[in-house]
Amino acid sequence: TIYDSTLNAWAKAAKETTDARSCLASAQKAEELLCNLLGKDREESGAFPQPNEYSFLMAINALANAASKCVSAGNVSDGQIAAERAEGLLENLRQQPLRTSKSTIACYGAVIRTWASLHNAERAHNVLEDMVKISGA
Repeated sequence: TIYDSTLNAWAKAAKETTDARSCLASAQKAEELLCNLLGKDREESGAFPQPNEYSFLMAINALANAASKCVSAGNVSDGQIAAERAEGLLENLRQQPLRTSKSTIACYGAVIRTWASLHNAERAHNVLEDMVKISGA
């Protein structure tokens, strides 16, 4: 959809910039777009496509990249905030009536890697356990 194309553009902007603040701003734009799409009334749903697993993946990857760049720039607190937001989107994904797909598992992987990059093994492990549960492994 046109929304996925826009999410992809924000995710790429977050990935390709070297500036942590610009990366975080791009990631927040992706997150805002996804949240706006999720907030559309069901009456409007014919005009606005519902986000899918790939939509979530792009926004989560943007936040994961922002967390990594913030930590690399020495701004651990912003990295922590980006990681929290990524996990929040993952939680939102869990609540959606979507099937578990490769994109869903990739969302879990991005959040796990983000927590690991922040040296938060407990949070990474908790997300891993959730991923195992939903994947049926």
